[in-house]
Order: sequence, then C-alpha cells, then structure tokens
Amino acid sequence: MRGLRRVLGAHWGKIACLVLGLGLAVGGSFYLWNQHRFGETAAHADGTIVGLHESSGTGEDSGSTYCPVVRFVTERREVVQFTDRTCSDPPPRIGTTVEVLYDPDHPQRAQLGATRWLVLGGVFTTFGFLITAGVVYSIARAVSRRHGHQRSGRLQDRPRPQDTDTG
Repeated sequence: MRGLRRVLGAHWGKIACLVLGLGLAVGGSFYLWNQHRFGETAAHADGTIVGLHESSGTGEDSGSTYCPVVRFVTERREVVQFTDRTCSDPPPRIGTTVEVLYDPDHPQRAQLGATRWLVLGGVFTTFGFLITAGVVYSIARAVSRRHGHQRSGRLQDRPRPQDTDTG
C-alpha cells in the first residue's frame, strides 16, 4: 500500500493527464457512437441558410460568431427552420445550400451534415488515445526504471562469484 501511495505521489501529474486522456477517448467514442446512431436513422434533406444568429463571446478578445439559420422541407412536406449549434466567424453565406440531417419523427431535431461532426469526434477520440498511451508508457517506464534500480542495488550488495578472490 505504501508503494502505491509513493507511485501516486510521484506521478500525480501523469495520472491527471491519464484521466484527461481517458476522458477524451471515452467522451469522443461516445460522441462518435451517438452521431453514428443518429446518422443511421436520420432523414436527409437539402436546406438553405436563410439567416444568421449572432452569438457574442465572453472575455475581452472574444468577438461575435454566427450560427446559420437553416430552412428545409421534410419528406412529409413540412417546412422546418432551425438554428444550427455550430457557430463560426466569418459567417456562412446566406442563400448557401447545405445538407441537413433530421429526425423524421421530430424534424426540429436537425443538424447540418454529419461529416464535420464525425471529424470532431474522431479528433477527440484519437487525441485522447494518444495522451493515454503516452502517459501509460511514461508511467510504466518510470516504474520499470525505479524497479530496476532497486533490484540492481540489491544484487550489488551480494558479492558476485567473479568478484571474489579465491586464489
């Protein structure tokens, strides 16, 4: 138990990074799975950006970003308008045609094409796995070195057969 506390105390920063990496990997994987599931059941439609919703940032250097307001027609001929969650600066151009994915039973649950969402989820997942692998390697290497030094110290306390003078 004391050894575990010593390892935790010596590697607290690495362990914090490990938790961060695991969180990104698990969160990104869940996000990808959720987007994939939505994409399998979602209906597709062509939409048009009909307006912009300005979103003001916080802080002194934060400027405004613009979320597209999109209008599309469902398979049931309903006209639906929604504001996408992804904002940008510069703003998207009004009148641009965009791919829309929506829930056929609840068309207000809509979002712009899934490609960028998959890229975002993939980046988080990959980054999380890389951080996790790097930290695990670093901790294992440090523990191995420490364990190796302790072993070699014990071995040097005992005389080796070639070091004894029998002549």
